[in-house]
Formats: sequence, C-alpha cells, structure tokens
Amino acid sequence: MPRCFFGLRMLSRSRSECVRALEQLREFGHLHGPRLGDLRPVPADNLHLTLAFLGDVPAEAIGGLVDAVDQALGDRTSEPPAPLRGLGVFPDWRRPRAVYARIADRPRQDQVSDLMGTVQAACAGLGFPMEDRPRVPHVTLARVRRGRGGEPWEELVGRWEARDLGHVDLTTVFLFETRPGPQGSRYVARATIGDGAGS
Repeated sequence: MPRCFFGLRMLSRSRSECVRALEQLREFGHLHGPRLGDLRPVPADNLHLTLAFLGDVPAEAIGGLVDAVDQALGDRTSEPPAPLRGLGVFPDWRRPRAVYARIADRPRQDQVSDLMGTVQAACAGLGFPMEDRPRVPHVTLARVRRGRGGEPWEELVGRWEARDLGHVDLTTVFLFETRPGPQGSRYVARATIGDGAGS
C-alpha cells in the first residue's frame, strides 16, 4: 500500500538557492559536528512543502483523493510563487530535530497555511485523519539526529535570517508517494493538480 502525501515543489528555476544552502549546511555540520549532533541535509530532489500527510493509501482511493482536492482548490494558475527566506529549527534551537526554510512574510505564510487547510479538509472529508497541530508552512532542509542545542544553532539561524532560499510554486499540487531505497527514500509524484509549473 503506497505511503502518500500532498505537497508543493520548489520552482525549478529557483532550486539552486536551496541546493547551495544544502551544501553549506553540510559544511556547517562538519565544522560543528560534535556540538550539533548528526546533521543530514535532505537530497535536493526531495525538497518540498508538505500540505497534508496521508500515510498508507489504498491504491483504489487515490483517484478519489485527487479529484476531491482538485475540486476544493479550483483554479490556481494565477497564484504567484511563495518566497523562502531565513531558517527555522523544529521544535526549537535548544532541542533541534529539523532545520527548515521559512515562508518569507506573514501574509504569504497565512496564504500557504490556508492552502494546507483546504487540502487537509478535502482529505478529512474522505476519512483520512489529519494531524491535530498548528500548521507551519516550511521546506525541510536537514534532519538532525542526536541533536544538541546551543550556540551554533543560534549562530546558524541568525546568520541566515535574511537569506533568500528560492520560491515554492503554488500553482501545482502533487500527490507524492514515498518510495524507500538503499540510498534513502524518494518522493515520486503519483498525480498532479494544476499546470505542472513546479515540476
């Protein structure tokens, strides 16, 4: 049974900013390794913004899910891309578990949060339980294992406060399937809703 989620992709023309950030995060991890924990950047091809996590989805339910989300979203071809700027740390820099790129400003954060709510409501309407926690739109850049909080994290977040990290395409929503592999999981698009600009 495929494990799926709805999400957005980076604009192809702006992914280079995030790729450079991934390389620098890797260097930062090597420099401060013992003080950070195990910092593991996300593969560039896996960069995305999650709208709704579904878990295991019966193959026969995929078509209905895509149709329901498509109907809920309507026409999104005129939506401008959402800029990413600065870093955040989940749950916070004292207990780091993930490093992410933030949506640049509050109005755009609210816009993407509303999009998440629309997609999640459509999925819930078909019986898929949604996570009951605040919606924080973001693109995960790295996972942290055995993370240690402290000064290096403050330095990292502060240094990248105003750094532009590319744009997320809002015109196209993807249903992704997570496919495990020997080099880690890959996120493969099973269906596309919209004009495909982010592919």
